[in-house]
Amino acid sequence: HLADPIIGPNSAPPTSPLVVEVTSTLGDSGTYQPDTTVFTGTNQNIPNAALLQLAYRSIRVAQTAGTATWNLATGRVLPNDLVVSSGTLNLNARAVGVTGNFRTEATGALQMISAADSPGVTGNVTFGGAGTSGLLTNGTITLNGSFTQSGSANSFAPSGTHRTKFRGATAQNITFANSTASFFHRMEVNAAGRAVTLQSNATVNDSLTMFGGGSQSILNGGGTTQRLRVLGGIRMTQEALSPLL
Repeated sequence: HLADPIIGPNSAPPTSPLVVEVTSTLGDSGTYQPDTTVFTGTNQNIPNAALLQLAYRSIRVAQTAGTATWNLATGRVLPNDLVVSSGTLNLNARAVGVTGNFRTEATGALQMISAADSPGVTGNVTFGGAGTSGLLTNGTITLNGSFTQSGSANSFAPSGTHRTKFRGATAQNITFANSTASFFHRMEVNAAGRAVTLQSNATVNDSLTMFGGGSQSILNGGGTTQRLRVLGGIRMTQEALSPLL
């Protein structure tokens, strides 16, 4: 199903973004490069083409039921955004690169159960969808932008060996709408020369690790009311400049 007219290989560039809605199976013949691909079926496969003709830009998972499975090869990078608005997206032991932003919203959720699940997001990360208890048990989220939790009270509830790594080249913010039912499990800060700032209370259920380096990593509060609760250990590594908490 196409939300806009089909643009052929010899057509002039579209004047508005092209959105393709996939309700069944997406083949890999020909060149495919819409602005946004929306997967709206049930238990869909997000395919990788053998010859890389599937040049995704943004992907939205909007399953009517079940779980969509990520099958793009490790190393494939989305130039724009990845959004999960309904159903669950299983990363399927893949490294997923997102140059834009990642977010869950409405009834969408992310599943990370393999150590190889490793989304790396250049922009912001927002968990604003359904609850994730039992879904985020392994793998690592690495983000260079800000982190926001909203939506369901437990929309970000990792456990097991799950890690969240802050490695921004610019200042990063952390905001939780509910810092009791949602939390970090293992949190790492390696934002050399930049500050990671709490804009709300936050909880780390397992451990907090801060890395030193040639420039100082900083984790601080945005005011005088923010509180960080670490229920496990805190590790600060010493290098040329030690981190500051």
